[in-house]
Amino acid sequence: MAFLTKGKKEDLRKLAWEMGLSVGEDLRILDIKHLIVNSEKYEEASIKNLFTNIIEERLEKIKNDEQAAEQERKKAEQAEEEERKKAEQAADLERRKAEMDFELQKLKLQLEAKMSGVPQIKKTVNSKENSSKPYAPKRNSYDSRFDKTNQAGPTSSFNRGDKLKTDDRSDRPSVSCYGCGKPGVTKPRCPNCKPAVNKDSATFGNISLHSCSLTPNQSAVLKLAVNGIWGTACADSGASHSIAGETLYLLLQKEGANFQKIQITMSLADGHKSEVEVYTTSVVIRLEERVIRTQLIILPYAKGNRTLLGMDFLQKAGIVLNLKHRNWFFSDSPHRTYDFVKEAIIQEVQSRPNLEENTCLLRDDEGKCLTLDQKNELGTLLK
Repeated sequence: MAFLTKGKKEDLRKLAWEMGLSVGEDLRILDIKHLIVNSEKYEEASIKNLFTNIIEERLEKIKNDEQAAEQERKKAEQAEEEERKKAEQAADLERRKAEMDFELQKLKLQLEAKMSGVPQIKKTVNSKENSSKPYAPKRNSYDSRFDKTNQAGPTSSFNRGDKLKTDDRSDRPSVSCYGCGKPGVTKPRCPNCKPAVNKDSATFGNISLHSCSLTPNQSAVLKLAVNGIWGTACADSGASHSIAGETLYLLLQKEGANFQKIQITMSLADGHKSEVEVYTTSVVIRLEERVIRTQLIILPYAKGNRTLLGMDFLQKAGIVLNLKHRNWFFSDSPHRTYDFVKEAIIQEVQSRPNLEENTCLLRDDEGKCLTLDQKNELGTLLK
């Protein structure tokens, strides 16, 4: 009876069916075993062999089903691989067709240019020799297409003088610039339509010489030092270049900065363009813990203008403006922010060319409450 424990419930049900027993759907395994053992047809040796065959048939069926599933999977993979290869072949065919169309269009444009009289690079080929020898590439040589003797092709054996007599150039329209109508040149080569290159040109998106004179909430003011001179400047993302204000210009003059005079094209926000003469100088700007060397433009004719930090400096320093919270930060340190300066710190400088020494001193009746050291220090500041 122990051999009955090796099979599954379906094996026991099939064994009971082979023995002619009626097995209900709700019978449990123990009930089926009890029904088989108590049957009149139960003979242990024969029933054991029969039950073993039933188990082997079930296992064989499972194995066959798995093999069939594996074959179906392989067939599906092969079909998918064939579809992929077909798609690649179709794509390769389309690519070759596109290349052939491109070459055809290229040859067509070359032929049209040649027929319209556009100057072409002439090939030094003896027309008499090539006219008697037709073009015949070698069959067994792959590189025959690139042979110098065959490179010209059948059309290279003719010169311009060998064309048909009916080809009258006087009937063809002459080449002219479609921009200004100048004959003999195309627009890319036309000296009238070709824009003049100005290497010293600088373009400004939006320049306001008094942009920092607005209320504190309308400008982004940063505290910085230019060549060691502390002050403030307005960050202007609408200006492409940084501009030194009048006060900073006078301070740089006093410090002996080197200025260069150049001619630039200045464009304002309203689209007005003008050729102006400006000065440029290279300065070192200290902003918080960082030092950035930049180029400043000075407008010598501007009076009372403030210093602007244009996009050239903002990008070079990596400055990000947060106008909503009225602060700014470096792009590589977004966690550390700096507030805008509410009031611009301006160092007034006299505009006279020769700065004279101030000889003002304390009067005798002033500074009575000060000590001698304090009086000397204050007198030094007034000089």
